Amino acid sequence: MAEELAGRKCLPCNGLTPPVPESERPGLLAELKGWAIEEKVLTRTVTLPDFVGAIELANRIAAVAEEERHHPDLHVYYGKLRIDLRTHAIDDLSENDFILAAKINLLTDRLLAGR
Repeated sequence: MAEELAGRKCLPCNGLTPPVPESERPGLLAELKGWAIEEKVLTRTVTLPDFVGAIELANRIAAVAEEERHHPDLHVYYGKLRIDLRTHAIDDLSENDFILAAKINLLTDRLLAGR
């Protein structure tokens, strides 16, 4: 299922975009290694060897976010990158958040495997 999510495209959203129903969130979250839901935010913190690694991952995420036209909040620390996803237009979680999280996991797995 994670591969299926990662293979999908984010759709344009607006204030009428439906949130993912509460009942469906646990199943989607189970497919996303390392992610948690905290108050309508899909969040993950990735530990990296140093500040440059955190910036490198942030830049890779930025490129995918631009391509998908769905943008996370990125918080860079020394050796850590916290990624927060929510659909700003609805101040809640949409399908796009889970799709982008799956794509981010692919990037993260590749980056960490190369170290």
